[in-house]
Formats: sequence, structure tokens, C-alpha cells
Amino acid sequence: MTDLESRVSDVLTRRAQRPIEVERLCANAVRRATARRRRRAIAGAAALVVAVAAVVGLVERPGHAGPQTPLPLESAAPRGGIGSDPALLHFGLDMSAFDGRATSTEWISGMGYEAVHVYADDAPNNRRWVDVTLSPTDASRTARLDPQLATPLADAGRELLVAGRPARLQQVTYRGDPAWLLRWQPARDVFGAVIVTGQDERLATRVARAVRPGWVQRCVMPLRLAELPPGVRWQECQTRVSSASPGWIYSGLILARADAKQVFIWADGRRDADHAASFKADRTIDGYPAQWLSGGSSGTGLWIPDFGAIDLFITAVDSHDSGWLRPDDARWLAERLQPSPNTGDPSSWPPRAVG
Repeated sequence: MTDLESRVSDVLTRRAQRPIEVERLCANAVRRATARRRRRAIAGAAALVVAVAAVVGLVERPGHAGPQTPLPLESAAPRGGIGSDPALLHFGLDMSAFDGRATSTEWISGMGYEAVHVYADDAPNNRRWVDVTLSPTDASRTARLDPQLATPLADAGRELLVAGRPARLQQVTYRGDPAWLLRWQPARDVFGAVIVTGQDERLATRVARAVRPGWVQRCVMPLRLAELPPGVRWQECQTRVSSASPGWIYSGLILARADAKQVFIWADGRRDADHAASFKADRTIDGYPAQWLSGGSSGTGLWIPDFGAIDLFITAVDSHDSGWLRPDDARWLAERLQPSPNTGDPSSWPPRAVG
């Protein structure tokens, strides 16, 4: 149980780059660029857009901001904006801002917020290096930042411009470490924050300039929940993929019950030879040996260490308040989860994580 508990705790408390569907993404990139040129009615010959399929996504020729993302772009006209749909991320990030140091990214789309966490092997704080969070209001941005800062957020620091928009840059203590915090509005009704752990002041500004509102991506993962229980809504989607060695790392779904209690479906791809050394099956679910856990640091929940190629755990978001989760509740969800046959091939993943 030690390995399971540490990994579940890590994912729950700390909440990458692989190209997929390259031909479709290339076509989308060209189509989007063409539409943009027509709308702006730019005189003269349009610049040639060259989309190159790279390990981190689509990279246009230098000087152009093309979609550079590990997740599939949403081709249909999306509704809503930041935080309106857990299935969608309404922004992207030009990864060239990191000069190749980013080893993985964790994308989070939730009701009322969206974010990306950037990791690097040589970064402090257990490799979590840069956070970008976007919210639809200033109040919701502050509410998400305050619990992770040593002191409440205040209008302090240096004023500057990011892509012509006012911004504020200040030093803070973030999750116990020194960091730089930049706040600005990258678009109307979008309130952003960039946090760089460490002393790299200039990186905060570079990352803010690399944020691309309007790149609508789908939060996908190598499993799908076919349906939701009655009265339960989909609250959040998170998925982390690596960039240095393209591949999936972990994913999670948060479901909110009518009584506001939250269920966490955690799927992990970091499996080693002894990942299930402490596993003791006490039931079978759809042919998969499973164990009901209670009393450990990971909380109460259903563990299926070999759910296809996935290490699956269904528990509560708050591991200290999970007594209400019943085996039948977790079983109901597990029976409606469908693992992908190939976790290493994002093109085979379901187009939607829920439904």
C-alpha cells in the first residue's frame, strides 16, 4: 500500500506533450489561420503557414503562434469560455517559452477554472515548476491562489504590460517556496495567473505571453466513464503527459454529488514491477480483481491495480472525509469505466472522458 498511498496523495494534493491526430490538427491549423487572415483583411500576400508535426504537437515556422499542444483540438465551434465545460480547455500554451526544459504538463479543466502545471527535472519543489491558472472572474482567481500563498493576495509588486495588457508582477511564497507571481487579463472575462517557482523573474513574463486563449483542446485520457450516476455532475478533468519521452503519466476525474461530496477517479500509468505488491483481492468487478480499502492515508476506496494497463483507484477527493463512499457506489462507477487498449497511443483514446 505504500506506493499506492504516496501516489494518490501526490495527485490529490498537487493537482506533456504527445502529438495526436496529426493530419487533422495540421488541417485545423491551416483552416484557422486562413479564417483569421480573411477576418482581418490583411492587404497583400498572406504569409505561408507551415505546420510541422513534432513530438510536442504542431509547430509553425518561427515567428508564428501555431497550436503546440499534446491534446486534440476541438474542431467544432465551442460554447462558453474558461471554466464552462470540464471536457474542454479554452486555452493553449506555446511550449517554446520553456526552451526545452519542460518534461511534462498536467492540464486541468474544471467548472469555474482551468490550469496547466509544467514540470521540469531540474526545477525545485519536486519538479513542479510553473503553474498557469485561468478563471472567469478576479474573485475566483484570488480564491484559488490564496490558500497556496503564505500571505493573502494583495495589490503589490511591479506594474508592466504583457501583449499590451496591464499586468502585475510580485514575489510571493507559493506552496512553501519562493516564486514569482504575474497576474493579468489575457482576454476579456479571463483572469490569469502565472506562478514560477524559483528566482526566474523573466520566465513569468515569457509564459504569460505564451498563453493562447482560443486554442480549444479536449481533456482526454485512456479511459472513459460511459455515464454518470443520477444527480451527479462532472466537476473536473485532469491529465498529465510527458514531453521528453512522449507518453501518458496519469489522469483523473472529479465527480460532484448532489450533497456536494466529491468522488475522485484516479488512473495512473506509472506502474513498476511491485506496484501491486500489497494488493489482496477481496472481490471481482467485470472480471478485474479488486480490493476495498479503508483506514489508510489514501482514504477509503476501491483499488483495481490491473484495470487493463491502468492502476485504478476510486476514492474521495478529501481522503480524511471518505467514510460516506460505499463499495456499491464505487462498483457502479468501475462497471461503467472503459479502459483504452493502448495507453501509449493517444489517437486510440476516447474523444470524451465522460459520456
